[in-house]
Amino acid sequence: MSNADNNKTRDERPAKKVPKGDYEVGYCRPDPKVQFKPGNNANPNGRPRGSRNGKGLVKEAFLELIPVREGNTTKKVSKIAAVLTQTINDALKGNHKARLAAIGLAQMHGILTPEIEEAIEENLPEHDKKILEEYNRRHSAARSAAATEAPAHPNSVPAAEGSRPDAGHFPAAPLPKLTRPVVLK
Repeated sequence: MSNADNNKTRDERPAKKVPKGDYEVGYCRPDPKVQFKPGNNANPNGRPRGSRNGKGLVKEAFLELIPVREGNTTKKVSKIAAVLTQTINDALKGNHKARLAAIGLAQMHGILTPEIEEAIEENLPEHDKKILEEYNRRHSAARSAAATEAPAHPNSVPAAEGSRPDAGHFPAAPLPKLTRPVVLK
């Protein structure tokens, strides 16, 4: 609305919703007894003008510039850039959690190519490889069994008494990623 519309009284402004009946109180015609009186502000201590929400505060904190020393030079980078650089440096120093975080970030942003992902899988410890092989074996067997046993229409087969209608028919689960989700603290 323009300022000219704001200066008009309620009756002078064009109605956004037009009532379809001839009645005093009802749709689009509230009872004057329950409306706010002129000058009454329902929330006088509401959100102050210019204050920011949590998302804005987090963004501002991550994008704040801090001085970082590299060798003999000092430059200013954002805090998030410094955290990512430190995480990658910790991964290179041998920190296992930092390695998972760095690989997870690279996968999430599509930086890893299939060749790099194969190299990561080849460098997994034997214990981790056995866990992945066992998981794949179990899930591929479950998928093939479900595919041969599943009827064309699940509702066409009567359910056993006391069982759920969808019992025994599970959708195929996607294969897991090599790393768990990254949580930066």
